[in-house]
Amino acid sequence: MEENLARIFQFTIAIAAAFSVALWFGLAVWAYRDIAARTNNPIAQVFATLLVVLGFVPGAVVYLLLRPRETLAEGEQRVIEEEYLAQELASVPLCPTCAAHIRDEFLYCAECGTALRRNCHGCGRLVDLDWKMCPYCGVPQPDWNAESQPPDTSRNGHEKDELAALAASSTWTADTDVEPLAMPPPDPGELAETTAERGRSGRSS
Repeated sequence: MEENLARIFQFTIAIAAAFSVALWFGLAVWAYRDIAARTNNPIAQVFATLLVVLGFVPGAVVYLLLRPRETLAEGEQRVIEEEYLAQELASVPLCPTCAAHIRDEFLYCAECGTALRRNCHGCGRLVDLDWKMCPYCGVPQPDWNAESQPPDTSRNGHEKDELAALAASSTWTADTDVEPLAMPPPDPGELAETTAERGRSGRSS
């Protein structure tokens, strides 16, 4: 009976030892493959593999806590997705004045009222404001951007317009010669009376 128990115990220990060796080897291989998929740094790969080989299960737990968050393939996929989203955002038309989202069929911005497209003078089809020539009929297009600028309706704008109008209508300049006013000659009778009054006042004093 004791011999049978001893054999069962030895067999159990052998199985446990074999399983432990297989687990240790499997963790070491897994750690190397996992770190190789997450970084190209050879120092990091050797350190992660030695951490699991020497630390066994505790080392594998520490490696799980310290390993990079994403693999190289996941990082490349994330970069591709970000570039794709950036291209999608770049392809969305925006108003050149207020940067609001607009549609291809809009003629004016719904937020600020800026003209976005005009009709061609030749064929009447819609053309963009920055096109120098109509691509449908070849007729040269005017500078729509200069015409689409909204007028200055602020108070300062009105004051500037009034000052400019006054300056344009005024005929006064710094070089204008000022003619003296013509004074009438003195009356001889009034001059004699004034002289007599001054003489009498001088005698009385």
